[in-house]
Amino acid sequence: MNDQSLEVALEPQSMIKIERFVDTVCDQLLINDTYYGSILMAVTEMFSICLEKSEPNTLNIQYNTDYQILKINFQPIDTELINGFSQQSAADFNFGIKEGKSIFLIKSLTDSVKILGADSIELEFDISAMHNKVYTHRLDTLNEYFSKSRKEQLTRENGQL
Repeated sequence: MNDQSLEVALEPQSMIKIERFVDTVCDQLLINDTYYGSILMAVTEMFSICLEKSEPNTLNIQYNTDYQILKINFQPIDTELINGFSQQSAADFNFGIKEGKSIFLIKSLTDSVKILGADSIELEFDISAMHNKVYTHRLDTLNEYFSKSRKEQLTRENGQL
């Protein structure tokens, strides 16, 4: 498991720290541009609505991963936002308010949004396909290398395949 956290002040200037946090996470996990864009947009959108809605002066953001699922947790989250995220379908969202559009966007960019307790929300991104692709590529490269190495050894020894 890989864990990292960041505590930021709920002020517009903290957006730079949020972006840097996402950059660091994605670099550490070798996340490609497609996943990076979704993660960055979901996390910055979450920060933006917390900036407008949350009472506390700080927001704690923590991530952890098993290299299959990337989980990014936000705490503390305003009760009204928690209630907004608990809506199940697009028809339930109030698109007349900014938070409704933001919640819909966040839910669209993530694989799952979980409410953890009274003041915590977790965004989940399935990154397993990306890591499986890297694993498969590395395995193929390794098999190719050993296959060539074995052929060269047999050729030098006048052996047969």
